[in-house]
Amino acid sequence: MAFGPRALRSALLNLLLSVPDLAEYVNSRIAYAGSRQTDQEPRITYIVASNSGGSDLDGPDGVNTARVRVSVWSRDSVEAETLVDLIRSYVNGWNGWIGSVYVRSCDWDGDNDLPEDLPNGDGTTVFQIVSDYLVEYEGGGV
Repeated sequence: MAFGPRALRSALLNLLLSVPDLAEYVNSRIAYAGSRQTDQEPRITYIVASNSGGSDLDGPDGVNTARVRVSVWSRDSVEAETLVDLIRSYVNGWNGWIGSVYVRSCDWDGDNDLPEDLPNGDGTTVFQIVSDYLVEYEGGGV
């Protein structure tokens, strides 16, 4: 069994890759951590913003909770919203095994709009929508 945050990040990538119809828009442009302004849109990035182990009166209980942030990037605001909706409709409430990680629950916890103008001076805006998910899981360690 794999241990550590790497297993969770790998599981999240596989979960995002399994979202129906998402590849039609982003192909394989899903990356952990970040991307460059020169990367093609639409694209998706994700991070594990926080990750903590649970415990009870006997000590660690093996259940971890992570806050995962999924960012959708597009030069078209409607397309960005469409991708956010595709991801949310599949991921929110999802549970099951992904590799060595058992996801007990994956719950949507809100969106943030973060549009930004590109520094090229032509007025191009990239629309970023960041969705937060609370993921309760076992395996993969903290």
